[in-house]
Amino acid sequence: MRQTLVRLLHEDLTDCLPKIQASVLLIWGDLDTATPLADAKVMEKAIPDAGLVVLEGAGHFFLCGKVGQCSRVLDAFCPAEELRKAAPPLKRSGSLFRRVLASR
Repeated sequence: MRQTLVRLLHEDLTDCLPKIQASVLLIWGDLDTATPLADAKVMEKAIPDAGLVVLEGAGHFFLCGKVGQCSRVLDAFCPAEELRKAAPPLKRSGSLFRRVLASR
């Protein structure tokens, strides 16, 4: 199992990046030492429709300390109205997800 994880982490998929057809938002911490900001810049250049937002003072697990900032970035990238249009109908009308989407 460890060997599989090591191979996975060292796999270079750079050649696949230009083939990505979806819009991509990269959110990165400028203090990320696990996956450096330089890697994000490579991805941003290689993916046809990519944007990069750098969170100052944030590391690899930036979401833990930058929830509000991440939320604002995600809302700007994909507004709630767009999410409602794109989301498939939920099977259970009383689900938490439907209430969350309706409240936005």
